[in-house]
Amino acid sequence: MCQPVSIVLVAQIGTHFIQSGGGYSIWGEYMKILEIIGSLDTFNEDHTIYVVEPWEINSEALVGEEPVEGGLPKEANDMRMKYFLEVFLAKDFLAGLQSNTLLPLSIEDKCNRLVAYAINDA
Repeated sequence: MCQPVSIVLVAQIGTHFIQSGGGYSIWGEYMKILEIIGSLDTFNEDHTIYVVEPWEINSEALVGEEPVEGGLPKEANDMRMKYFLEVFLAKDFLAGLQSNTLLPLSIEDKCNRLVAYAINDA
């Protein structure tokens, strides 16, 4: 009789990783939150940003899919990261912020304001 098999594939080279199986998939790179905000448009809006506390622009972070059963992806948990924001919320906040500002904001300004929003209002 055949039995179902659960397979989890993991590969890591330096700071890059990919994991698939166990109810979710995550691909990416451990980055600084500043780098994530600078390339936010490249991430899937359904994914979530996880960040090491204290939340500052140079804190370690990653973007990934929330596991089906909830909680944190293993990589985020292993790095002692916490839920920060979903990518779509970060994009919406930054779009609204920019629409209310006459001059373009630097990545640092965007990141600092997003961190303040995540800490105080999200």
